Amino acid sequence: MNEQLFIELLIKITQYLTRKDTVMRDSLWVEERLALTLRFLATGRAFEDMKFSFIISSSAISQVVIETCEALICVLQV
Repeated sequence: MNEQLFIELLIKITQYLTRKDTVMRDSLWVEERLALTLRFLATGRAFEDMKFSFIISSSAISQVVIETCEALICVLQV
């Protein structure tokens, strides 16, 4: 995937995936959410393996992938 396509997808899904920071933790950036999901879809690696690459818990990764896939489906439907 080239950078231009990544940016186009990012612009389309930003409104669906923007989260607010809390007192307990900072939210993940939309760029991180999209990159993580695309990496998962491209490689099919287990969440346990990916947690070391992104330094995010496997339970958070599973939630991010589901939310991002739902947003992608929503914006890419014609």
